[in-house]
Amino acid sequence: MLYFPVSTQGALFGLGDMHAAMGDGEVGVTGIEAAGRATVTFEVIKNKQLSMPLLENETEIGVISSASTLEEGIHRATSFLAGLLARESDMDKNNAVMFLSAAGQVEVCQVVDPLVTVRMMLQKKDLEPLNISFP
Repeated sequence: MLYFPVSTQGALFGLGDMHAAMGDGEVGVTGIEAAGRATVTFEVIKNKQLSMPLLENETEIGVISSASTLEEGIHRATSFLAGLLARESDMDKNNAVMFLSAAGQVEVCQVVDPLVTVRMMLQKKDLEPLNISFP
């Protein structure tokens, strides 16, 4: 699942740029483009606030962050997840950052656009002792 922050009444959604293959990091503007169709389902989750996209699969949860530099993207992802962990658990933000340093995985999504994109992922099993569920 992918959770998007929405702050505008009547917001629209666009989807495109499908790839048959693309290396993690998209380092040279080249993914193998593919025609395709996607079926998406939307649900509005009220009273949850996100400032950047949150993604979830069976084993992980993470955040996607775009910024001018990789360092800034990583800092934004870390700050967002630390704040989320602090709100949803008994941890303060400093302990949440230490937890992310020990358990978080930073991955490069792409470096070809003016804003580079990273994601920081956490294993759900590492969150179980904290009794945290997202979103």
